Amino acid sequence: DSKEIDPIHTYDSPGNYTVKLVVTDRTGCQTEKITNLEITEGYRVIIPNAFTPNGDGNNDFFRPRMLGLVKSQLIIYNTWGEVIFSTDDIETKGWDGTIKGRKAENGNYVYKIIGISFNGLKVEKEGIFALIN
Repeated sequence: DSKEIDPIHTYDSPGNYTVKLVVTDRTGCQTEKITNLEITEGYRVIIPNAFTPNGDGNNDFFRPRMLGLVKSQLIIYNTWGEVIFSTDDIETKGWDGTIKGRKAENGNYVYKIIGISFNGLKVEKEGIFALIN
């Protein structure tokens, strides 16, 4: 509840909130507006579940889309838990499906993303994706 002329409110956590605005004009007439507001975490990470690094120019790199992150690290592991690709370049093209210059085998690989959102939240995502040659 605020009587300020231009109130500002910061939400502490994501969720759905009902917001009510009541405006009183110079003559004392009131107008009321109620709306639902969805507050999200302020970032979004979109992760492909597979990629095909076959050189056809389509889907040749494993690269998650990271929206709203100001810093990030992408790490790719093989099935034995060994790091085979790592970058902290937020503009990276991603992993090209090679290990030490040689084509990696078809199969499942594990990704991990560690980042910071524009509003200072720590972001960690991990999961499995497939390489299909």
